[in-house]
Amino acid sequence: MIKTLDLLKHIEPELREVLAFELAGSSIAVSDLMDVMAGWSDEPDIEVRRTALIGLLQAIQRHQQVNDDVAGSGTLTAEMEWLRARIRQDLCAYGPSLAERRQLAWIGMLLLGDPTLSDGILESIGHAGQAPGVQLHVLYNDEVDPILVDLIAENWEQLHRHFGDGLFERLNSTSNRENRTAGEQRRHVMAAFATVASRYPRHRGDASCRGRHRWRAPPRS
Repeated sequence: MIKTLDLLKHIEPELREVLAFELAGSSIAVSDLMDVMAGWSDEPDIEVRRTALIGLLQAIQRHQQVNDDVAGSGTLTAEMEWLRARIRQDLCAYGPSLAERRQLAWIGMLLLGDPTLSDGILESIGHAGQAPGVQLHVLYNDEVDPILVDLIAENWEQLHRHFGDGLFERLNSTSNRENRTAGEQRRHVMAAFATVASRYPRHRGDASCRGRHRWRAPPRS
């Protein structure tokens, strides 16, 4: 199966995205799915990378739920432990794709509903000792990342309880926030949230919002 997927790397990104989406929702064993999609971070297309990661995350979540139903909650599967470790690693990623890796890590953390995954993580290069931030805009077109911002808005109350007023600082990339005052950091975040305000009307007036929509990874049209 892995060799087959390697051959499919030469097809159009839209078709690879559909393939990743269908694989993630299939009945294939989660361990096999992890083997097949283990190289998702090396995929050259950003949308395929996102679909692969989020689909894999959701498959691992389903596997964890089955395990909880059988053995009781409280014990993480090996797959969930791997996923959580990968998210923690990428919340403070470095390298040429650090901004995107941090965005994907935040998306993963929010889909798991566990902001404690960020606890204890500090920058070690360039801004050593600071809490790592995340960029709210997609690098290739400088538009707001709709998936990330939607999930942040949906989980705002939980995030604000966990991070307190430091949440606005977290939602500015570590390199950008040093050039922004606290007020500018807040305005930057609120401007991004204006793009999802129609779905989270409570967020228009203050920093509180409660969402009702869970993002699903659809193939592109």
